[in-house]
Amino acid sequence: MREAIAALQVAGMIETRPGAGSFVAAGAAERSRETHDSSPSDLLEARALLEPTVARLAAERSGQDAEIERLLAAMEDASGDAWNDCDRRFHQRIAALTGNPVLADLADRIAAVMDEPLWQRLRDDSIAVPGRTTIHLAEHRMIYEAIAEGDAEAAELYAAQHIRRVRKYMTLD
Repeated sequence: MREAIAALQVAGMIETRPGAGSFVAAGAAERSRETHDSSPSDLLEARALLEPTVARLAAERSGQDAEIERLLAAMEDASGDAWNDCDRRFHQRIAALTGNPVLADLADRIAAVMDEPLWQRLRDDSIAVPGRTTIHLAEHRMIYEAIAEGDAEAAELYAAQHIRRVRKYMTLD
């Protein structure tokens, strides 16, 4: 029972007040609809299906983008949570470049799932892989350059390679 209560506390579903007991936390109903019973492998499978096509569409429909350039520059000096934030926003911005609000909403949902505790723990563990952020930044640059140049085929290829590498670093294969 203690472990279940602790898990619900970590998820923000309940709060425990010393001497008073455990209570449903404010906003728990909304959070219960937001959390998924999905694994990181499930999320990466969805990303592998969506993100290469999203990158292709972004290359077909957009071009250079100052926001992505700013995020890439910020990633060069960032680490930990700041790097992960830029990473999520990079992928969200690519979806926004498609001009399709449904794809942008899906990217926002994927980013929200990536903020869930299990995903955060795996992501934080993968940061310990030497050179991981350097390689991911290089992959992000290749994806963006293909988009900026309008090379849809390259954007799709680089996005697919990137997701495969993320999966490898998270030891899900």
